[in-house]
Amino acid sequence: DEDSGTFKILNANDGGVFVSNTSIDPGFNQGEWSFVGKGFNTSQFYGVDKRPGANRYIGGLQDNSTVISPEGKSATLYTKYKVVFGGDGFDAVWNKQDLNKIIGSSQFNSFSRSLDGGKTWGDATQGLTDVGTGLAPFISKLDNSKRRPDLLFAVGTSGVWRSDDFGGEWELTPINNRWTLSSTLDIKVSLANSKIVWAGGSMTDGNRIHLSTDRGQKFKSTKKFDLVPLGNISGLATHPKEESTAYVLFSFAQRPKILRTRDLGESWEDISGFGAGTMSDYGFPDVAVYCLLVLPHDTETIWVGTEIGIVESKDNGVTWSLANNGLPAVSVWDMKVVDNQVVLATHGRGIWTLKIPEIIAAPVVNSTGLLVTGQLLIQSNLLSQYDSLHVFINDKVVKSIGQLETGELELTIDLQNEGPKKIQLIGFSEGESFTSNTQTIEFFKVRDLVSTYYNEFAIDTGEFFGNGFSVEVNDGFESPAIHTEHPYPDLSDLTYQLKRPILIASENATFRYQDVAIIESGLPGTAFGEQDFLDFVIVEGSKQGIDWIPIAPGYDASKDADWIEIYSAEGNGIKEVFFEHNVDLLQTFDPGDTVFFRFRLFSDRFTNGWGWAIDNLAIQSDVILGFKEDLLANRLALQVFPNPVRQQANIQFNLPGTTAVQITIYDQLTAVVEQLDLGIRSPGEHLWQWERSSQKDGLYYIRLQTAMGTETFKMILY
Repeated sequence: DEDSGTFKILNANDGGVFVSNTSIDPGFNQGEWSFVGKGFNTSQFYGVDKRPGANRYIGGLQDNSTVISPEGKSATLYTKYKVVFGGDGFDAVWNKQDLNKIIGSSQFNSFSRSLDGGKTWGDATQGLTDVGTGLAPFISKLDNSKRRPDLLFAVGTSGVWRSDDFGGEWELTPINNRWTLSSTLDIKVSLANSKIVWAGGSMTDGNRIHLSTDRGQKFKSTKKFDLVPLGNISGLATHPKEESTAYVLFSFAQRPKILRTRDLGESWEDISGFGAGTMSDYGFPDVAVYCLLVLPHDTETIWVGTEIGIVESKDNGVTWSLANNGLPAVSVWDMKVVDNQVVLATHGRGIWTLKIPEIIAAPVVNSTGLLVTGQLLIQSNLLSQYDSLHVFINDKVVKSIGQLETGELELTIDLQNEGPKKIQLIGFSEGESFTSNTQTIEFFKVRDLVSTYYNEFAIDTGEFFGNGFSVEVNDGFESPAIHTEHPYPDLSDLTYQLKRPILIASENATFRYQDVAIIESGLPGTAFGEQDFLDFVIVEGSKQGIDWIPIAPGYDASKDADWIEIYSAEGNGIKEVFFEHNVDLLQTFDPGDTVFFRFRLFSDRFTNGWGWAIDNLAIQSDVILGFKEDLLANRLALQVFPNPVRQQANIQFNLPGTTAVQITIYDQLTAVVEQLDLGIRSPGEHLWQWERSSQKDGLYYIRLQTAMGTETFKMILY
């Protein structure tokens, strides 16, 4: 605007489009930038993968982290993706057998994985020493096989890294000859045979592409292409049907772009048609090449991801042309077939997908659960038509169904024997079998439905089941309670489920319990659900045993001042720091719902603490938590209910003998809020009502003082 002397600046970068809204000349050091790229699809993906059975995607972005689309929603052009960890984002892999397992990468072999479908993430570099500048390629690489998805591969300066447990622990297969660290190191597992693995970064006299035929236990170098000199590669690819076939991709100007071997690297042919010349005789453009895909339903068709889009051959590499399929002229860095969908990572226009109905996809077991009726529920997605479908439990057919169309399918199965059940579906189409992912569930006999439940855990009644919990007496506690291991294990997801469903009431629908949670605290300022919240404990409910919903946010030792003090001192939990929780179930469920409940502890790979102890569980019950055992033992005891307190508190106490009684209420700074002398009181149970006046919300302490001792109890006003 020449009249006012003001201006705006548009800036397009690898994070999108921004505008400077300054009106001050010159404005560079005083301007403020605002994102205006909404609706502009400019994201630069290096790698991508898809969850089987759902339009949910994960990918790595240039300079903009690893991101994932929301759970339970089909991703569209306008979907807002969630950042799961930072840095440059590169390869990502979704486990095709256990759909809860996902792994992603950032620069120089920094890997992070999720074991709960993308909710929480933790480091995945245990045992991996090729991490960092000079030890790993900047563009980190990951690959596995659909047939053995837990076996994961990466590359570094020392050779090929293998993980048998999807990034839990890595071990090295060293490669000492004709192997040099470069930014183009790549690794691919054969689509046709999971025993065959290809790895390498260049093809020269001193460096070669390497081959393993025993799932990466040992490697040997392959032959060199001698027609013209080549150097660093720009990608590797394999064939979906032919196990001896592989492809090496290059991006040198006026040189071959695609070498193919059909004999496990004993010889190579240039199928891009450059030969020793400077132009292709087959119509392949002289452009950079990043990835290659042979279509599984039509292996004569080859798609090559280049810097100007997809170049296509319909005659197995004899002739080439730009594909006319609606994809923009954009760099394509990664291509995968998941289900019957081709998924592309483009470097500048986001993630693109194409459904090809001719590709027969395996059925997908989305989830399994136990209904309150005691039946096993299987929720599945049929992505193709099948002549028949068979349900396998522990490798035995338990149900067969005739011809089925595509769509969602729910199955209920009656089972008798308790124990772990491995569930798979196998669909048959034109004589070929297609096997689903695997889900495992612990099957138990459901107890009778009740509307109230109370358990002091004096003994283990068998009403709970799970991993990592037990009912026991522990040091620092006078009576049995639920305990995790002390200390609790790293990198674990422990659950303890009540076998008895609860009928949600219309009134007094409360879930109350006492606990001590000496759990690693998250980074300052983080909240539950964020990556840096680290370890946590939580109570969850489910109407089908499938979708578990928090009845209140998860928490750690920072929830209570005593807990965080013990955690910071690396101490142990004790009964004196029991905290009482009172959760309104009607904030999560409706009256008449039938709900299972469970306790859950999640921990990452690093620091842990003493653990978790839980006692005196009361669901929709008026029982005073933890008071009964003191009353029966004729001990000095103090209790407050309800707690938290809205307006009025019932202060209940038990006296083992006749004594003078004084009750004092303190705030967090130990300032006296109120003091009452109750005089001489006889032995037994007593109740005193306290009415809140002008006290602010927060934590308070109630102290019972007698000639026989003193008891203090925490009270929360809200």
